Amino acid sequence: DNGIFRILDPTCGSGVFLVAAFKRLIQWWIINNYNKTGKIEYPSKEIAQKILEDNIHGVDVNRTAVMVSIFGLTTALIDILSPKEVWSKLKFADLSYRNIVVGQSPTGFFQWALEAKQKGERFSLIIGNPPFNPEKKNTKKRVLDPEIIKKLELQHYPIPRENFALHFFETSMLLGDKVCMIIPSNVLLYDKNSQKYRIELFTNYDVKNIFDFTHLRRVLFSSADTPVVALLVENKFSTFQPIKHTVITRTISSEQKTRFEIDNYDRHLVKWEWVVDPNKSFIWKTNLLGGGRLFHFISRLSQLRNLDDFLKSKESEGWVNLRGFEGGTKFSKKNCNQIIEIDDRGIPKIKVGVELFSGNFKDEKIYQPPVIIFDQVLGADNIPFYLVSAKDKYSSIGHLYYSRDFVGIKAPKHDEGTLEKIAKLFKENISDQLSYQFFVLCLGSSSLILTETDVNKGELFSVPFPENLDNLKLTDEEVMIQSDVLNYYRHLGKSISNGGEDVFKPASKTELQLFGKILCTQLNDIYELESNEWQLGEINHFPNFIILQLGFGQRGIFEEKYEKKEEETLFSKILNSEFRNSGSNFTRITRIYRHDNGFDCIYLIKPNVKKYWLKSIALKDADEIFKDFLKKGY
Repeated sequence: DNGIFRILDPTCGSGVFLVAAFKRLIQWWIINNYNKTGKIEYPSKEIAQKILEDNIHGVDVNRTAVMVSIFGLTTALIDILSPKEVWSKLKFADLSYRNIVVGQSPTGFFQWALEAKQKGERFSLIIGNPPFNPEKKNTKKRVLDPEIIKKLELQHYPIPRENFALHFFETSMLLGDKVCMIIPSNVLLYDKNSQKYRIELFTNYDVKNIFDFTHLRRVLFSSADTPVVALLVENKFSTFQPIKHTVITRTISSEQKTRFEIDNYDRHLVKWEWVVDPNKSFIWKTNLLGGGRLFHFISRLSQLRNLDDFLKSKESEGWVNLRGFEGGTKFSKKNCNQIIEIDDRGIPKIKVGVELFSGNFKDEKIYQPPVIIFDQVLGADNIPFYLVSAKDKYSSIGHLYYSRDFVGIKAPKHDEGTLEKIAKLFKENISDQLSYQFFVLCLGSSSLILTETDVNKGELFSVPFPENLDNLKLTDEEVMIQSDVLNYYRHLGKSISNGGEDVFKPASKTELQLFGKILCTQLNDIYELESNEWQLGEINHFPNFIILQLGFGQRGIFEEKYEKKEEETLFSKILNSEFRNSGSNFTRITRIYRHDNGFDCIYLIKPNVKKYWLKSIALKDADEIFKDFLKKGY
């Protein structure tokens, strides 16, 4: 009401965010003025200039960037004025005095923020894309001057891994009512070492939205492979409401710009209680891999005894587990003449005649058979490993050494049978049994985030290893979810970066029929009554979308025919939402419920893209239909 909505970009660079923000404020003024007067008109020169000078603020350590930012804002101001106003009335204020300022290097924004805090400065919104590392000429310690950081009194300190970008975020929270900032996704959501910080963050602040661009890490920034999120936070204590976690999986490019495509399957509601529960920290990773029932699937498996628990219980019986050599005393080849490497099929490659090898031999027994040696990467079909039996041809070596990139589990000779059982579970790829590769993917903090395939020792040993191995058998629905994660969601990052193959191809007739059958089976588990059941009807293909029909009624007499062709144009308009902005395009997923020819019918209208017709998506659609029916009392 007072014309003040102060916006700050703490690392404004060339001012892209600030120019967009200024234009948005002008749009607000036009709308508010229209509501008062009924006229659509631009603000006068005086009003436009006042909006700019009162509300737009930025800081950057690069003087040239500050000048470019001021130039961009001045140009945006000129764009909304008439030529007469520009030539006869316009006198530019010096924006470098108090609006867009140079932060003194190396401390830049942090020194500026300390002074702003001491003056009692407040901003309605702070928005920015902070640097993830200091400039080459500076070190992190110089920029994050300990004395300044101490005086700032950040609410959450220390910051996990001393993350550079999170320092900008936490400092901004001292000055802003709302903050929207781009942050590395690994340290914010996926790193297990950040759990304490996450609990404090989601408790002391009201986190509203997280837009997750991790799958786009190869395409967002031309010079870096960087996973990021856009974090939207209000500076008040949590209201304990679910957090909206939107996982962006696709971009649409045109000559002018790139848009992010979003649909209902990309959007996940995360209960606040799950966010602050250390035993449910995998919620973000399961959302990244499709969400829905996957979270409950992994949650069930996490209740079982895991391999780490088992190994700890066996320590007194001589079981040992250890990463490979970390460095230490040098040994000649006569001490270390056999070094193992493993390819992604679990086949060992032995290096012979190594002149020197650095290693710490204080735990020599870990290198004596029987031992399983795991590579800390995900292979094509499983986690690569090699079981060296006491009877193996390599056992005569006495010691089979491997580097720190590998992890070993050593068992006493009399317990080799149990070691073989562990190896069998890592190797087997049975459709109705849990895949350890799948489980590690769903819990891993590095795989598909920082790298495509890296895993660590803790993640390898987190796999379930229950007393009763029948607990690793999967339900039909769990088999579908596991299959889609391994065959599609695991490769989303690659698919996006190489032009959208696999999951973004058109759906085949066979895939659509299977989708329909799965959906009917799910619904019939609840609604089948005597001879009445849900049945798959006609599947209509159109250039950009598909209409799939289901009907409930007498078994065997449902006419697989969709007569109302005149409504296809209407369906097309429903699917393609006109609600869009310069940054995103929202694809509608539509369900129409209608009574046709004596049958209760559901029409699913979705794009002709495989992503929308996966088996796990059929389960999601079934859950949504259940909700719709419950709301109507069915």
